[in-house]
Amino acid sequence: MKHPSIPKKNKKPLASKPRPVQQKASHARRLIKKQKPVKKKITQSRAKITESFYGAKKPFFVKEFGDKSEYNNGYDRTAQSLHSEAFEKFVEADKEYFQRTGLNIDVNKSNARRSIRRQAELYTLKRWFGQGNPTDRPGHSLHNYGLAVDLIRTNENTLVEIMGNHGWTREKPHEPWHFEFTGSDAHGRAKNKINDLKKSNSPTTKWWNAMDNKFKKEKELESRTETYELQLSDYNAGFDEYDEWEKLYTIDVNEFNAWYKELEKDLVAHNQEVANHDKLVKQGNTWLAQIEAMEEGDAKDRELAEYDDWKARMDRDFDILNGNADTIDADFAWAEGRALELDNEFTQLEERLVELTELGNSLNGEFDALKVLEEEIKNLEHKADALLNELEVLVQNI
Repeated sequence: MKHPSIPKKNKKPLASKPRPVQQKASHARRLIKKQKPVKKKITQSRAKITESFYGAKKPFFVKEFGDKSEYNNGYDRTAQSLHSEAFEKFVEADKEYFQRTGLNIDVNKSNARRSIRRQAELYTLKRWFGQGNPTDRPGHSLHNYGLAVDLIRTNENTLVEIMGNHGWTREKPHEPWHFEFTGSDAHGRAKNKINDLKKSNSPTTKWWNAMDNKFKKEKELESRTETYELQLSDYNAGFDEYDEWEKLYTIDVNEFNAWYKELEKDLVAHNQEVANHDKLVKQGNTWLAQIEAMEEGDAKDRELAEYDDWKARMDRDFDILNGNADTIDADFAWAEGRALELDNEFTQLEERLVELTELGNSLNGEFDALKVLEEEIKNLEHKADALLNELEVLVQNI
């Protein structure tokens, strides 16, 4: 008689595992904002000049071909922003130009005095975004000092001659529309100031370094943010897969434990049947001894016949019990294999959780680094802005 006695594999369902990754990693996409350069639309339009501004006279942009000896006072009002000496000479040039051509000198796109911030904007667009025309750094252009204008060239030879008569000359052959006021000491002072601002420790150079560093960091931030979001997506998808896997594993463990409990009940019932069978066998052996002690005769023969019937039933029960024992042995053997499979799967789950934890920790570190990079960009913007304020003051003192 077989008596299976296989110890139970105590496979409990997996306890819920807290994710080691902080919540901020799974919501980082909302927190991180890509730092993209703001491309402001540049609008340059001349302010409207109403007829009432001139009284009974027509606006300056209306061509007058009447009495050229009487100046129409229609100079381009953009010129009012120029340095005082430059403005005075510009009006004189406009008057002479009108008297000779019947036209006023037109400033191209309102390019007379240009603020430091406007200069910085134009330079930034060209240097870091490839838009617009080449221009000087803030503080390096005579426009910033009110000592330069860009003109629409009508009757060009006459225009150049008249502007030269009043201290306005072309200083940049590659920019024939550009005139600088060289007819006063202010031009020399501005040139000296520009040379100073070209030095390595000047506010202009510091501004350029801050802006260049800012745009490099913004490019880095954009690239790293894109990589971060891809990794974050993989991380979240990986944890979703892990959760689903863990649920299925828990179901398998619960089903195995329930089945194993039933197998143990079968084992207990089988062992009880074996014990009962053994008790009956002992009783049968005692009965047989009593029969053998009887005198020969019909009574003994009847007892022997009855014993033989009983023994045949016991033998059948014995065969059934042995068959049950074989089935229970096979079930326990299968249980050993299934328990090993679940052990291996549990190990794989733990290894996957470690991988996801490491990725989550890496993402949290990158998230913090991206926030630091964002803060560095903001600080560089503030620094560049402060340097432009400093330059605004410097260019006024000419």
